[in-house]
Amino acid sequence: MAAKSSQTMTIPTDAELVQAQADLWRHSLSYLTPMALSCAIQLGIPTAIHRFGGAASLPDLVTTLSLPPSKAPFLSRLLRLLSTTGVLASNEAGLYSLVPLSYLLVDGVRIDGDASQTALVLAVTSWHYMEAAMGLADWFKKDIAQPVPSPFEEVHGAALFEESMAVLDPECDKLFNEALAAHDHMGIGTVLRECHALFSGLQSLTDCCGGDGTTARSIVKAYPHIKCNVLDLPKVVDKNPSDGLVNYVTGDMFHSIPPAQAVMLKLVLHFWSDEDCINILAQCKKAIPCREAGGKVIIIDIVVDSSSGQMFETQLLMDVAMMVYTRGRQRDENEWSSIFAKAGFSDYKIVKKLGARGVIEEMPQPVALASCTRFFEAMSAMRESFSTLQTLRVGPSMSMTPDGSSDDSKFLTPPQWREGLMLNCWKQVGDVNPEGDGVDGIDQRRLSWPSSINRDL
Repeated sequence: MAAKSSQTMTIPTDAELVQAQADLWRHSLSYLTPMALSCAIQLGIPTAIHRFGGAASLPDLVTTLSLPPSKAPFLSRLLRLLSTTGVLASNEAGLYSLVPLSYLLVDGVRIDGDASQTALVLAVTSWHYMEAAMGLADWFKKDIAQPVPSPFEEVHGAALFEESMAVLDPECDKLFNEALAAHDHMGIGTVLRECHALFSGLQSLTDCCGGDGTTARSIVKAYPHIKCNVLDLPKVVDKNPSDGLVNYVTGDMFHSIPPAQAVMLKLVLHFWSDEDCINILAQCKKAIPCREAGGKVIIIDIVVDSSSGQMFETQLLMDVAMMVYTRGRQRDENEWSSIFAKAGFSDYKIVKKLGARGVIEEMPQPVALASCTRFFEAMSAMRESFSTLQTLRVGPSMSMTPDGSSDDSKFLTPPQWREGLMLNCWKQVGDVNPEGDGVDGIDQRRLSWPSSINRDL
């Protein structure tokens, strides 16, 4: 029988009920906000305002967009919603102007070297995406064996960015890949400016799932001494002939990664389960040198942070989007830390200067620490072996019976395992900065000792 709650809900007041109803309307109708945004892109409103020098009136837009004059009052209502929700700005003179958000939606304008984000908005407001989200309740009710397909796969019988999607709808597949490229490339300029130390000492780098190589080329242009490989599937590499700046490599990051001083995973791991992420990171570890030689993995991805205010809501929306459209998820720092430890990495740093995303620098264990780890793993294995031998009572006794024969009833038993050495070693090694300190705005952490070692011996 279910336990009864000791708390009873207070009956809302009239004022609270009225406000609750208004909030319910807002939540229920909030899907119209992205629909209005999509409409603005399809009509070309941000681009038209940009061509007017950054500000335009309602008559200007009606004329420029070649809309029927009868639609002017309706366009005014759409613009009012876009202004209220922060997509545009407006003033008392009746002029509508661009803000940073709408500047991202201007066709033909390069933002920090990247294309506009119109494809992203059109993709996530497409019928394929909306229909998958509408099937979420039915998806929850089904008991499906692992690995659980996403609602998108359940509804459409195809997976995003896979050949099955290209067969289902080639035009939408093209749009989705354009959206992915625009989303992935956004922000690399900021990373190069804000995280100079991340790249300055590198001689080589492999960009996993690097697509058309835009990110890698940006790195090489900023740091010409770095030799960059772009690893991706054959269907991607075949579309991007080498231009001399970067080296395209056909392959699969689950099987092998081209050796380099650093491996980059930019907006990659959130598409995959924890188990898949551990496997990918294990391949990364094989591809890089030891920590003393500068080996590291650079991860650019969302780090969910409940203290980040409105950004936290955006991160949670992105997490549910991953649940609906892929088999991946967004992760907080503890979840990232757990994956790193299981993949054999000892330290990481997080720089939070990319809005909802973070830049994670992940380092393997120092050589000396790795050797110490293997030593204690061997000691643990030896202890288990001695424990087994104790129960078996191995080895005949050397004492003889009066008639000169050996006494088979007596056996030597190995002495109890001396734990003093192990315990003293632990005291000498100790924990190095287990909690971590914040230095220059960077979160630094040392991960726990490998799980293969029993510290309670």
